[in-house]
Amino acid sequence: MEAILSNNPNNIMPPAPHSPMNASQIALIQQWINQGANNTTNCNFGACDSTTFRYSADIAPIMLTFCNGCHSGAFPSAGINTSTHSGLATTIFGGYLLGSVNHISPYSSMPKNDGKLDICKLTIIRKWIEAGAQNN
Repeated sequence: MEAILSNNPNNIMPPAPHSPMNASQIALIQQWINQGANNTTNCNFGACDSTTFRYSADIAPIMLTFCNGCHSGAFPSAGINTSTHSGLATTIFGGYLLGSVNHISPYSSMPKNDGKLDICKLTIIRKWIEAGAQNN
């Protein structure tokens, strides 16, 4: 926000020759920051439906958006692979997955350096685990 609101031509965003943002664009960015600056790519902006909690339709998309960037591939961060059911299943025992996404100590808060997932996503993850964390 400092760069967006700056009058210093060396620090202003967007830089010249781009036009400054208008008031509604600035307000939208400020609102996003005030709400936690969460990555909302591919989010469902409809009402929360936590009545379904299937791995393929509900859990895997959450992991793709918020976890797989660090926790996938040949060398996933902390050795935890959230891009597959079997990899994610290893985080369920001992409460690691729920502790991490709910930012409960002593677990590492996930997503790393970001706010908690919204209550709907947290509820879907919790219900999926409580129902046996099926690969469905």
